[in-house]
Amino acid sequence: MKTKYLFILIAAGAILLLPQAADGAKTTQNKTMGMPASTQNLTKADIQSIEYMREEEKLAHDVYTFYARQYSIPIFRNISRSETVHQNAMMWLVDTYGLKDLAKAEGVFTNRELQKMYTELTKGTTLIEALQAGALIEEQDIEDLQSHLQKTDNPDIQRIYSNLLRASENHLRAFVRNLSRRGIDYQPKVLNLSQFSDIVQP
Repeated sequence: MKTKYLFILIAAGAILLLPQAADGAKTTQNKTMGMPASTQNLTKADIQSIEYMREEEKLAHDVYTFYARQYSIPIFRNISRSETVHQNAMMWLVDTYGLKDLAKAEGVFTNRELQKMYTELTKGTTLIEALQAGALIEEQDIEDLQSHLQKTDNPDIQRIYSNLLRASENHLRAFVRNLSRRGIDYQPKVLNLSQFSDIVQP
Protein backbone atom coordinates (compact mmCIF):
# COMPACT_ATOMS: atom_id res chain seq x y z
CA MET A 1 0.00 0.00 0.00
CA LYS A 2 1.38 3.38 -0.92
CA THR A 3 2.38 5.74 1.86
CA LYS A 4 0.09 8.52 0.63
CA TYR A 5 -2.89 6.18 0.70
CA LEU A 6 -2.01 5.08 4.22
CA PHE A 7 -1.94 8.68 5.41
CA ILE A 8 -5.44 9.16 3.96
CA LEU A 9 -6.65 6.05 5.76
CA ILE A 10 -5.18 7.21 9.05
CA ALA A 11 -6.79 10.64 8.71
CA ALA A 12 -10.12 9.04 7.83
CA GLY A 13 -9.78 6.71 10.76
CA ALA A 14 -9.34 9.64 13.12
CA ILE A 15 -12.71 11.02 11.99
CA LEU A 16 -14.46 7.65 12.18
CA LEU A 17 -13.16 6.86 15.65
CA LEU A 18 -14.54 10.03 17.22
CA PRO A 19 -18.09 9.65 18.54
CA GLN A 20 -20.84 11.77 17.04
CA ALA A 21 -22.45 14.56 19.02
CA ALA A 22 -25.73 12.77 19.77
CA ASP A 23 -24.40 9.94 21.89
CA GLY A 24 -27.24 9.80 24.37
CA ALA A 25 -28.95 12.34 26.57
CA LYS A 26 -26.66 12.24 29.61
CA THR A 27 -23.39 12.12 27.69
CA THR A 28 -24.45 14.88 25.29
CA GLN A 29 -25.59 17.10 28.15
CA ASN A 30 -22.32 16.67 30.00
CA LYS A 31 -20.29 17.40 26.85
CA THR A 32 -22.27 20.61 26.32
CA MET A 33 -21.52 21.66 29.91
CA GLY A 34 -17.85 20.81 29.41
CA MET A 35 -17.98 18.20 32.17
CA PRO A 36 -17.13 14.50 32.08
CA ALA A 37 -19.99 12.00 32.07
CA SER A 38 -20.47 10.22 35.36
CA THR A 39 -18.82 6.86 35.86
CA GLN A 40 -22.26 5.84 37.13
CA ASN A 41 -23.13 5.48 33.45
CA LEU A 42 -20.55 2.67 33.25
CA THR A 43 -20.58 -0.80 34.71
CA LYS A 44 -17.54 -2.06 36.58
CA ALA A 45 -16.82 -4.25 33.54
CA ASP A 46 -16.98 -1.16 31.29
CA ILE A 47 -14.43 0.67 33.44
CA GLN A 48 -12.06 -2.29 33.48
CA SER A 49 -12.50 -2.68 29.73
CA ILE A 50 -11.63 0.95 28.99
CA GLU A 51 -8.60 0.84 31.27
CA TYR A 52 -7.34 -2.35 29.63
CA MET A 53 -7.99 -1.33 26.01
CA ARG A 54 -6.38 2.06 26.62
CA GLU A 55 -3.15 0.27 27.50
CA GLU A 56 -3.55 -2.40 24.82
CA GLU A 57 -3.72 0.28 22.12
CA LYS A 58 -0.62 1.81 23.70
CA LEU A 59 1.06 -1.61 23.55
CA ALA A 60 0.52 -1.76 19.79
CA HIS A 61 1.83 1.77 19.35
CA ASP A 62 4.91 1.18 21.49
CA VAL A 63 5.86 -2.11 19.81
CA TYR A 64 5.47 -0.66 16.33
CA THR A 65 7.44 2.42 17.31
CA PHE A 66 10.18 0.14 18.68
CA TYR A 67 10.46 -1.74 15.38
CA ALA A 68 10.10 1.41 13.26
CA ARG A 69 13.44 2.52 14.71
CA GLN A 70 15.04 -0.72 13.53
CA TYR A 71 13.48 -1.28 10.12
CA SER A 72 12.88 1.25 7.37
CA ILE A 73 9.85 -0.43 5.78
CA PRO A 74 6.75 1.80 5.99
CA ILE A 75 4.38 -0.56 7.80
CA PHE A 76 5.67 0.01 11.34
CA ARG A 77 5.89 3.78 10.98
CA ASN A 78 2.47 4.09 9.35
CA ILE A 79 0.58 1.76 11.65
CA SER A 80 2.19 3.29 14.75
CA ARG A 81 0.67 6.59 13.61
CA SER A 82 -2.67 4.88 13.25
CA GLU A 83 -2.29 3.52 16.77
CA THR A 84 -1.85 7.09 17.99
CA VAL A 85 -5.33 7.76 16.61
CA HIS A 86 -6.59 4.67 18.43
CA GLN A 87 -5.08 5.88 21.69
CA ASN A 88 -6.77 9.25 21.21
CA ALA A 89 -10.11 7.47 20.75
CA MET A 90 -9.57 5.55 23.98
CA MET A 91 -8.56 8.75 25.75
CA TRP A 92 -11.86 10.26 24.63
CA LEU A 93 -13.60 7.54 26.64
CA VAL A 94 -11.24 8.04 29.59
CA ASP A 95 -11.82 11.80 29.62
CA THR A 96 -15.55 11.68 28.88
CA TYR A 97 -16.23 9.39 31.80
CA GLY A 98 -13.74 10.96 34.18
CA LEU A 99 -11.52 7.90 34.47
CA LYS A 100 -7.86 7.88 35.44
CA ASP A 101 -5.41 7.33 32.61
CA LEU A 102 -3.19 4.44 33.69
CA ALA A 103 -0.77 4.78 30.77
CA LYS A 104 2.89 5.36 31.57
CA ALA A 105 6.05 6.02 29.56
CA GLU A 106 6.80 4.21 26.31
CA GLY A 107 7.30 0.50 26.95
CA VAL A 108 5.97 0.72 30.51
CA PHE A 109 2.53 -0.59 31.48
CA THR A 110 0.39 -0.67 34.60
CA ASN A 111 -1.17 -3.98 33.55
CA ARG A 112 1.31 -6.77 34.22
CA GLU A 113 -0.01 -8.95 31.40
CA LEU A 114 0.54 -6.16 28.88
CA GLN A 115 3.97 -5.43 30.34
CA LYS A 116 4.92 -9.07 29.81
CA MET A 117 3.56 -8.97 26.25
CA TYR A 118 5.59 -5.88 25.43
CA THR A 119 8.77 -7.48 26.75
CA GLU A 120 8.17 -10.66 24.76
CA LEU A 121 7.07 -8.93 21.56
CA THR A 122 10.12 -6.66 21.41
CA LYS A 123 12.59 -9.55 21.59
CA GLY A 124 12.48 -10.04 17.81
CA THR A 125 15.91 -9.91 16.17
CA THR A 126 14.78 -10.16 12.53
CA LEU A 127 12.31 -8.33 10.32
CA ILE A 128 10.21 -11.49 10.01
CA GLU A 129 9.94 -11.78 13.79
CA ALA A 130 8.96 -8.12 14.00
CA LEU A 131 6.20 -8.56 11.40
CA GLN A 132 4.98 -11.68 13.17
CA ALA A 133 4.81 -9.71 16.42
CA GLY A 134 2.64 -7.15 14.65
CA ALA A 135 0.27 -9.81 13.34
CA LEU A 136 -0.01 -11.36 16.79
CA ILE A 137 -0.80 -7.99 18.38
CA GLU A 138 -3.62 -7.39 15.90
CA GLU A 139 -5.01 -10.88 16.46
CA GLN A 140 -5.09 -10.29 20.20
CA ASP A 141 -6.61 -6.86 19.72
CA ILE A 142 -9.39 -8.30 17.56
CA GLU A 143 -10.21 -11.02 20.06
CA ASP A 144 -10.23 -8.60 23.00
CA LEU A 145 -12.38 -6.01 21.23
CA GLN A 146 -14.90 -8.63 20.19
CA SER A 147 -15.07 -9.95 23.73
CA HIS A 148 -15.55 -6.50 25.26
CA LEU A 149 -18.20 -5.57 22.69
CA GLN A 150 -20.27 -8.56 23.74
CA LYS A 151 -20.23 -7.40 27.36
CA THR A 152 -21.21 -3.73 27.06
CA ASP A 153 -24.42 -1.84 26.35
CA ASN A 154 -22.74 1.58 26.40
CA PRO A 155 -23.16 3.25 22.98
CA ASP A 156 -19.93 5.26 23.24
CA ILE A 157 -17.89 2.14 23.94
CA GLN A 158 -19.70 0.17 21.25
CA ARG A 159 -19.04 2.84 18.63
CA ILE A 160 -15.35 3.26 19.38
CA TYR A 161 -14.63 -0.43 19.82
CA SER A 162 -16.40 -1.28 16.56
CA ASN A 163 -14.22 1.23 14.70
CA LEU A 164 -11.09 -0.02 16.43
CA LEU A 165 -12.04 -3.56 15.45
CA ARG A 166 -12.28 -2.67 11.77
CA ALA A 167 -8.93 -0.90 11.97
CA SER A 168 -7.28 -3.90 13.64
CA GLU A 169 -8.59 -6.16 10.89
CA ASN A 170 -7.00 -3.85 8.32
CA HIS A 171 -3.72 -3.92 10.22
CA LEU A 172 -3.76 -7.70 10.47
CA ARG A 173 -4.23 -7.95 6.71
CA ALA A 174 -1.31 -5.58 6.19
CA PHE A 175 1.06 -7.61 8.37
CA VAL A 176 -0.01 -10.89 6.76
CA ARG A 177 0.57 -9.41 3.29
CA ASN A 178 4.02 -8.18 4.27
CA LEU A 179 4.92 -11.62 5.58
CA SER A 180 3.54 -13.32 2.48
CA ARG A 181 5.70 -11.11 0.24
CA ARG A 182 8.68 -12.46 2.15
CA GLY A 183 7.66 -16.07 1.70
CA ILE A 184 6.06 -16.55 5.14
CA ASP A 185 2.63 -18.16 5.40
CA TYR A 186 1.45 -16.69 8.69
CA GLN A 187 -0.83 -18.94 10.73
CA PRO A 188 -3.09 -17.55 13.47
CA LYS A 189 -1.99 -17.82 17.07
CA VAL A 190 -5.07 -16.34 18.78
CA LEU A 191 -8.01 -16.39 16.38
CA ASN A 192 -9.44 -19.63 15.07
CA LEU A 193 -8.54 -20.48 11.49
CA SER A 194 -12.01 -19.79 10.12
CA GLN A 195 -12.21 -16.32 11.63
CA PHE A 196 -8.66 -15.53 10.61
CA SER A 197 -9.35 -16.58 7.02
CA ASP A 198 -12.51 -14.47 6.87
CA ILE A 199 -10.46 -11.42 7.88
CA VAL A 200 -7.36 -11.84 5.73
CA GLN A 201 -9.24 -13.17 2.70
CA PRO A 202 -12.53 -11.26 2.72
